[in-house]
Amino acid sequence: MSDKHEHPDCQAWRVFDRFGGVMKTAKALKALGPQHARDRSTLYRWTYPREKNGTGGLIPASAMPSIMRAARLHGIVIRPDDIYPSGGVSSHD
Repeated sequence: MSDKHEHPDCQAWRVFDRFGGVMKTAKALKALGPQHARDRSTLYRWTYPREKNGTGGLIPASAMPSIMRAARLHGIVIRPDDIYPSGGVSSHD
């Protein structure tokens, strides 16, 4: 079963989709070196609700630099829509 579009409103799933799934995201992070590697179970935990010890669908800020670096290394474009909640970025005029 593919992870693709399983939870379109979840930041973590949107980013995983860009990599081609959780397994490919984990491999891309591992390719950066051991300090960037994340186990698949950790990545899946990012998709769990907070009440189930997850992050509520958000990629932790501490992991975001590694995610962005892995994306650049693999030619993957992570768009603002993939990172920010569906409401988008609010501007304070």
